[in-house]
Amino acid sequence: MQSFALSRGVSTAGGFTLDSSWSGYKTGINNYGPNIIYLRGQTYYCDGDPNKAHVVTGVGWREFSYNGSSVGHQYMEIHDKWWNTAMTVYVAYGRNYDYILFAQFSPR
Repeated sequence: MQSFALSRGVSTAGGFTLDSSWSGYKTGINNYGPNIIYLRGQTYYCDGDPNKAHVVTGVGWREFSYNGSSVGHQYMEIHDKWWNTAMTVYVAYGRNYDYILFAQFSPR
């Protein structure tokens, strides 16, 4: 993505990997917009198989607080390329996957 933007004259384009924490994800979305989420072993997309991976686009987040804590109530709002998946899906952060990685692109 960075190479594509640079080839189109966007001289400040950058690509980088975000901290895989909840805070890292929220900061990336809030500051740079959509990002790429790599999920391995996720229960819905990969049937929980740690040898399978799927890539989706992170477009937002939702966080709910219960008894003063949001831990366990954090959701990544994602879009997927599969034709049979709803346009917007919420995936719980920190649950139901073996590994996660966030890649961010910034055209700024």
